[in-house]
Amino acid sequence: MASISAVLVLDLQGRTIVSRDYHSLPQGSLSRARITFVRRVIDETDPVRVVPVFSEEGLHYAWIKRGQLFLLAVATQNTATSTAFSFLYRLADVFVAYDIFTPDKLASSGGVVHELLDEVADHGIPQVTDPAILRDFITAHDVGLLGAAKRFLAGGVEEQPK
Repeated sequence: MASISAVLVLDLQGRTIVSRDYHSLPQGSLSRARITFVRRVIDETDPVRVVPVFSEEGLHYAWIKRGQLFLLAVATQNTATSTAFSFLYRLADVFVAYDIFTPDKLASSGGVVHELLDEVADHGIPQVTDPAILRDFITAHDVGLLGAAKRFLAGGVEEQPK
């Protein structure tokens, strides 16, 4: 099975809130994918031409709209569409379970969001998407501690709480 190359979460205007490139796409590919999606879906005036799956310029797209967000899966190879849709719906459920499924909350919860995107897919192949299981090893507190540890190892100084 071919895997998902990247996932983008966009607001209703087509601005990228968060993205995850699972396959080191060529430089500019994520930007090109976003621009193509906006042109083919958000800016399209004929609703008959708006389709949930399409291919253009060597990239394959599958997307869902849920709430105030678009979740977009991009692949360089033809991917099982049902797997892509299932993954996108489960990813939305994970964001809802973590109470971060709005543009503002996703943007302000970068550490948790990126950890979740790393865990729900391995090199673009969907893995664990059950929020109950994910909560066992990804919490906002853990991500905060991980960030502090990375800053410390990089030579940064952490202030001690008073």
